[in-house]
Amino acid sequence: MNGRFRQRGTAAVEAAIVLLGFLFLLFGTMEIGRLLNVYNVMTDAAREAARRGVTPLTQTSTLPTTADLTNWAQGYLQSAAIQNATVQINQNLSCGSGPLSVQCTQVSITVPYGVISLSAFSPLTVNLKANAVMRNETSSY
Repeated sequence: MNGRFRQRGTAAVEAAIVLLGFLFLLFGTMEIGRLLNVYNVMTDAAREAARRGVTPLTQTSTLPTTADLTNWAQGYLQSAAIQNATVQINQNLSCGSGPLSVQCTQVSITVPYGVISLSAFSPLTVNLKANAVMRNETSSY
């Protein structure tokens, strides 16, 4: 009778170890999916802000201001529930050299990403960065 209780105890310990491994794999997969989603939204926001930054406004034929682009990128990120983003815009970036040199707009977005699965145990935070550069369409060759 004593041997049966040991076997049951061993089975319970083995089940707990397997369950712990399964839960770790499950939460890890969910966390990677969430991280990739945030990164894709950041990349899309940077691309769209850069695209808007190089396309003249239809009414005035002038480019949007840095503040306009920053507000637009922040709004894009906030619509996806991404908070605390830092948006940097450089509308006077020189792309290329010599006679092919044109003006470009660069948009860089940085977001502190907190790992939810580990938040109860440790405050693990990673800075995700996305960058987009586009050529100004009003530039001449």
